Amino acid sequence: MAESPEPYSRLYHKLADEYPDVYDSPDLADYCRLLVAADQSWPTAARWAGLTSEECFGRLVACGLVIADGRRYRIRGLDKARIARSNAAARAAQYRWDADRNADRNADRNAEVMPSQAKPSRDETSQAEQDAQALWYDLKGGQVSEKALAWVRDLQDNFGDERLMSAMRTEYEAAGRVVDREFLSRVKGRLLIDGERAQKATEKRRQDKELEYQRRIKEEAESMPEEQRSANLSRLKDMLKASGLVA
Repeated sequence: MAESPEPYSRLYHKLADEYPDVYDSPDLADYCRLLVAADQSWPTAARWAGLTSEECFGRLVACGLVIADGRRYRIRGLDKARIARSNAAARAAQYRWDADRNADRNADRNAEVMPSQAKPSRDETSQAEQDAQALWYDLKGGQVSEKALAWVRDLQDNFGDERLMSAMRTEYEAAGRVVDREFLSRVKGRLLIDGERAQKATEKRRQDKELEYQRRIKEEAESMPEEQRSANLSRLKDMLKASGLVA
């Protein structure tokens, strides 16, 4: 079970206005228990057995506050809220990391009387390139060969600056903060694997959206009155005839 990043779950004030039948009834206590369990279990669905009665669970599902998934459930709106909180935390952590790194880099530059012969100057390199290469210098303690630096530039061109720096930091921590001769090979492997995962995830999201769209269309068609369905089919046939697709 995933641990919530905060030691509490949020019960929004608008619940009283949007769901007064739940807010003013004993079902509110059951909903709060379900909310806490779902928050602790996120991103997986939680089990509702033992948290509420089947009758109360049915009422909460019927009003839309709870989304049933067999013997499991999700709380409406929780996914959006948790993703937003996770993204905000990630941005804050990245900001702190960048601030510390920029402070160290500015201190190094201010301490230099002459430009370094090893590091490329700002006139020679874009800001994005300097960021990735500066990270490589930091990891190597300034002992950088031109061959390895060319490899870093090539990875930048193929995978992008931000993805490269993320993979380098991850591999650095995974290797116990050691940079050996195979370090960049492992970084490239991480980038390739992450790229394949991202591509598969994108394709899955596309397929899921397509399936969800087809499901909604099917449900709407099945719930449509027979007379309206016949009229729609008749209009569709007329449109196809007018377009010349059918005789």
